[in-house]
Amino acid sequence: MRHGSEQALAAVVVRWLEEQHWTVYQEVTAGGIADIVAVQDRRSWVIECKMTFGLDVLAQASDWKGRANWCSVAVPHRTRGRGRGGALGEQVARWLGVGVLLEVDDVTVREEVPARLWRIDGRRGARNIRDVCNEGHRTHAAAGASGGGRWTPFRQTCENIARLALEKPGITVKELVASIEHHYSTPASARAHLPTWIEKGIVDGVRLERDGRALRLYPR
Repeated sequence: MRHGSEQALAAVVVRWLEEQHWTVYQEVTAGGIADIVAVQDRRSWVIECKMTFGLDVLAQASDWKGRANWCSVAVPHRTRGRGRGGALGEQVARWLGVGVLLEVDDVTVREEVPARLWRIDGRRGARNIRDVCNEGHRTHAAAGASGGGRWTPFRQTCENIARLALEKPGITVKELVASIEHHYSTPASARAHLPTWIEKGIVDGVRLERDGRALRLYPR
């Protein structure tokens, strides 16, 4: 492909999925980091994007079996490998139940090897990756982008704090913790740690003021 990057490859795959009415999430952290998670009719499809086709990316996609209903790799057509090497890779993919998507001409994706359907047995503690996806995963970071910046539970907590401080300026930390969803294991842990992050400027758009013994939050 022209741009020669995983991010450009992923963008083609995302566009192809959205044209088929999949809801697409990117850079989803769930034990590992999935490049793309597509959801449709409550079923999930993890797609790992790589510029080369080989055992490493097949293993990476295979690791999502049991947490996603389908698992695939996406690679540029010209880097898939020709002859016996490419054919062997596709045989391994079929044996693993992993699909292979080929980016053909910067705009087209072809499903070379269909992915096998995997059922998720919640009785064994498995959790469908779709259940950890949120709106932040749709817009915050592009799949394949380097340098981090992906959506995390902490970032979601920060977004919730900033939104409530804007809606209710002067709200106390105790009231805020009782009013938002957060990633801390207990409210006490949230009350203990959040003021430190806010005072250090880690939580964007929020400032902290002391009012006697109370800590109040205001938009910055």
